[in-house]
Amino acid sequence: MAASDHILVIDDDPDICDVISRVLSKIGVTSRSLARADALERTLKEPHPEVIFLDVALDRSDAIDGIRILRQGSFAGAVQLISGKDLELLNDIKAI
Repeated sequence: MAASDHILVIDDDPDICDVISRVLSKIGVTSRSLARADALERTLKEPHPEVIFLDVALDRSDAIDGIRILRQGSFAGAVQLISGKDLELLNDIKAI
């Protein structure tokens, strides 16, 4: 990944966003953070990120909302689901 690549981190826990962003920064990758999946609509009107880290269980919305928005916005990048929840929930969401 080049330094100009953009990654979006969507998690309602600012500490998680910060950790992921700091790790990415150390390898020269820029990132931005959102606390809610429903803010994706505005974000997809801008140049699309190549990768999105998406928390499965957000406070006011969830990964399913985010995935629907990404699908409607014809997002062609990669989505990495992240969660402190159990593996079964992650697998259920991957199946959507």
